[in-house]
Amino acid sequence: MFDIKAIDSGILRYRFTANQIPRVSHAVYVLVSGDRAVVIDPSYRENARVLRDELAKEGITVTDVIISHGHPDHCEGVLVFDEVRIWGVGELTPFGQEYTEEEVRSMLSNQAVCFGQAYRINEFSIRFFPGRGHLDSGMLTEINGVYLHTNDLLCYNEAGIPVLPLVFDNVAEYRRSLESLQQHPDYNLLLPHLSGGEQGDYHAQIRMNLRYLQALEERGSALSEEDVTKLCGVRYDYISMHGSNLEVAARTK
Repeated sequence: MFDIKAIDSGILRYRFTANQIPRVSHAVYVLVSGDRAVVIDPSYRENARVLRDELAKEGITVTDVIISHGHPDHCEGVLVFDEVRIWGVGELTPFGQEYTEEEVRSMLSNQAVCFGQAYRINEFSIRFFPGRGHLDSGMLTEINGVYLHTNDLLCYNEAGIPVLPLVFDNVAEYRRSLESLQQHPDYNLLLPHLSGGEQGDYHAQIRMNLRYLQALEERGSALSEEDVTKLCGVRYDYISMHGSNLEVAARTK
C-alpha cells in the first residue's frame, strides 16, 4: 500500500505503509525533471519495484539515487534500478539483512560527494551536508535551497507519534546534527518516516529530541525510560531502544 503527495512542482512523496519495520512507514522522495527522476532513499526492494513501475507508466526513468545513510530500509531499493548514479557516503550497515558481495557493491555510492558543494542533478540544485548520529554514514540533502531531507534524525510512526532518536553512531554527533537543523528554521523538512497526516511542528520535535540527547550525554545510565517520558512530555515509540542508546553513549563518551 502506498500514497502519493505532490510536495512542490516536480517533487513527489511516495509513502509506503509499514511492512518490515513495525508501525513505521517509508517515505521515498522523487524529483522529476521531464522524463528523468532522482530518488531519495528508495526503501526496500519491494517498495522500490513499485515506485520504478509507477514512474515507468509515466515514461519516467530513474537516473540518480541519493542515499541518506546505509541502512537497508533506505538503500536496498537501489538494487532494482539499472545503471544509476548513486550519491552517498560511507558503507552499508546490513542491520540483520543478508546480501551477496555483488549486492553490497551495488548499494555503495559511485559518485564523489563533497559536503557543501552545489551539484546540478537533472534540473535540481542539490547540496549535501553531514548528518551523523543515527549512523556514521548520515547525510542531509538540500533541494533547490528550500527543502532539506533529514535522514533518520527526525522520525514519526504511522500514527504521528515521535520515534525515539536511535543512536547507532555517536550521541554528540546526533546532537550536533540536530543543532545544525535548528539553525535553518526556513527549510521545509522532508522526513523518511512519518504518518500520512500532519506531524505538527518539526522544530518543536527537534528541541524535544535535543533535550533527550543532552540528558543522555549528561546523565548516562541514570536516565530511565520514565525520566525520558517526563523530560520530553511524550512517550516515544521505540522507547525500548533507550537501553541501546545508553550503551552507545557509554561507549562513545
